[in-house]
Amino acid sequence: MEAETAVGYLHAISLNDSTAHWIAADQRMIDETGQTVSESTVLKPKQTRFTFDSAGVPFGAVVVFVRDPSFQATVVGDSEVEFEGQRTKLSPLARLLFERIGQSNASGAYQGPAYFSYEDEILSERRRRLAEEEAG
Repeated sequence: MEAETAVGYLHAISLNDSTAHWIAADQRMIDETGQTVSESTVLKPKQTRFTFDSAGVPFGAVVVFVRDPSFQATVVGDSEVEFEGQRTKLSPLARLLFERIGQSNASGAYQGPAYFSYEDEILSERRRRLAEEEAG
């Protein structure tokens, strides 16, 4: 598992989150008492689609691929970047760059904002931080 993916999962199921009422164990869901919970009854937070605006990244900003900082892209839309003269979204770009560095995963699926940074902060973490600051 990629380090960035693991961090994202840990944040998603943080045991420090007072609103969390379940954890995964042995491929089943359990509540605080250890009783099995039907997956259909578990409320899972739904995250909105990533936009650069939600992460406080302006158009024209440069985002950096965290696995190889020599790969950089310029923000040209609220969900698009330009890389080597082509407009694309972060997830397909992450897949392309992982293929280039010979580290692609078997599924070929990537959560793009987890693999790019702006001002030395991973985009997915930056968006989460800004949302928490706004809420709180």
